[in-house]
Amino acid sequence: MKQPTEQSVVLFQLFDEYILLYQELFVVSSLTAMYQMSRHILFNELPNIDEIPEALQSLMEQIRDESFDKEELRKALVATTLKAYRTDQIANSEMTPDSISLLVGYVVSKYFEGTQSFSLCDPVVGTASMLTAVANMVKHRGDIMAMDSNWDQIQTARVFTDLAGYDVDFILEDCLKSNAEGFDCIIADVPVYIYDDDYFPHRFIAHWVSKIAPGGVMVAVIPNDFFDVESVFKDEILQQASLVGLISLPADMFVDHKLQKSILLVEPGERKVNDFLLVDLPRLEEKEEFQLAIQRMEAWFKKEKQQ
Repeated sequence: MKQPTEQSVVLFQLFDEYILLYQELFVVSSLTAMYQMSRHILFNELPNIDEIPEALQSLMEQIRDESFDKEELRKALVATTLKAYRTDQIANSEMTPDSISLLVGYVVSKYFEGTQSFSLCDPVVGTASMLTAVANMVKHRGDIMAMDSNWDQIQTARVFTDLAGYDVDFILEDCLKSNAEGFDCIIADVPVYIYDDDYFPHRFIAHWVSKIAPGGVMVAVIPNDFFDVESVFKDEILQQASLVGLISLPADMFVDHKLQKSILLVEPGERKVNDFLLVDLPRLEEKEEFQLAIQRMEAWFKKEKQQ
């Protein structure tokens, strides 16, 4: 089997060749070609095509001959999607950087360590890059729901989750109008914008904290100005849930310090938090300091499990 880094590079090259050839043959967007490629991989067929061109079939056979794991497949799809976005001139703000996705996955894995299965929801799924990264990391078993108000994002997300083998219930819907509830774990990379004259991150957390099942958690990537912006929804959040942790992400993860984010941990209902998890993660290059921060988190999760 090829080394993991080689796997994702080879897969990306094959995906890229397939998409370019499909576009040449059928004159469609890069994202459409990527979606059709996923149907070809999964079902060995393409809609509205009676006979698959030999060149496409040859590339598909090469893709199927590759040995790869779910995470290497996801990495190849991230690179493929980013290129498709550039080609189709679509902003890639909906894609969470891998470094953040893996930290969210780490937090979720610690919360549900030893749990046989748990329900998972991403109400602002975007491309599902973070959702699949988390599912891969925790080796998820259980129901998964995801939603987005953009059909193109849903189609892209299906490529990620279908090829990774996850059965996800996708819903095309404004997440603030959703009545879905009862999730053990809600994850989100919360977009930053104004929604009906309100600060969306506040409205999002206020709406979804009530959807967490007892004993569950929300792990949300939030902007660093979350606690500085005033709104009625901040009080609403505190009335419904308990903030139990805040992990500040390293500044060098972001091109501009104004875009810096943190990971917020929220549990349903009121609870006495004896030890609020507050961690300021250093840069990855600062290995000793980073390891100390991880040790602090490990100790906190161990203590949480004992309560």
